[in-house]
Formats: sequence, structure tokens, C-alpha cells
Amino acid sequence: MSVRRFFQVAVLAAALGSTGTARAESAMEFVSKQHAIITGLLQQPKSAQRDAALSRALHRMVDYDRLTASAFGAHWSTFDDDQKVELRNLLRQIIEANYRKKLVQTLDYNVDYKLKGAEAAETRVGAVAKVKEASRRIPDAHFEYLVVQTPNGPKVTDIALERASMVKVYYEQFHSMLTDDTKGYAHVVATLRKRIAQL
Repeated sequence: MSVRRFFQVAVLAAALGSTGTARAESAMEFVSKQHAIITGLLQQPKSAQRDAALSRALHRMVDYDRLTASAFGAHWSTFDDDQKVELRNLLRQIIEANYRKKLVQTLDYNVDYKLKGAEAAETRVGAVAKVKEASRRIPDAHFEYLVVQTPNGPKVTDIALERASMVKVYYEQFHSMLTDDTKGYAHVVATLRKRIAQL
């Protein structure tokens, strides 16, 4: 364990107790492991098989049901089951594409993980990707993951890219559309499909 990580864990131990600290460490290990798996796949030659493996890896990492529900907020309860499935599947495609695009930009970077906060049921894990060659003046890339414990282990329920939470960004867009009398569910679906076509 590095000195930096030792002090991070020590601080969390004082604030959370042994159970909370174990959960926070588990969350950070989960994120770093999944991040390594996904970036490893991205370094492979592009193929249908690789892309399918990437999709499976991201599905193991991200709880799309919770993320999508949070992105729609109170509006989520107004949709029927078929609508929820459609919205989740459409949003998943956009999230995967945007996240993969950001990771591809940092494949040759060193990544440093750190605990950014923990509450009763959630842990925030930050990741800063730094270019390996110090002489290259390229800005660091910032990721942040909101991790919750589920019966199936840790899951990511929000990802922030360059400090912009996906849940917050999508909620603001969806709320604006769904509170406009001239728009609604059909408009949201059409908008998501248009974005997917532009990926």
C-alpha cells in the first residue's frame, strides 16, 4: 500500500469505522480493476468480438438501471416497463460510446486512483490520468465514479468526465424536455436515437 493510500484509508477509518473503510477500499479496487480490464480491451485491434467484450465489461461495471433512473429523476415513475427498457438501452449506448471515447484518449497515460468521499451507501472514487512523458504539455484527464454496494457486489451508478456528472447533465436535459408541453417521451427517444446515429 502506498503512503498516499495509507493516509486516505486512515482518514476514512476514523470517519467510517472498519466496515465503511472496507467498503471504500473495495470500491476503489473495483474501479481500478474494471478500468484496467476495459482499457486492456481498448488496446486490442478493433473487431466485433472486441466490441462485444467491451460492452459486457461495461455492463459488469455500470448499473444502467440505477443510472438511467437517476438521470430521469421523478419522471422515471411516469414511464411504463417497456418505455423504461427502451430508454435504458438507448442511454446505455450513448454512455458507453462517450466513456470509451474518453478512455481511448488516455490509453497511454498513467492513472492514479484515490478515494474522494464515502457515505452510508455510496463511495466516490476519483481517477486522474496523467501523460507519461512529463515534457508533453497535455492536460490531465479526470474521472469520478459513484460506487454503491449491491447484492451482486460493487456497481457504478454515475460517472463524471472532467468533473461533469453524467447523471446531472442528462437529468437537466431530460427534465427540460419532459416539462415542455410540446415535447415528451417520444421527443426524448427521438433525441437519443439521433445522438446514437451521430456517434
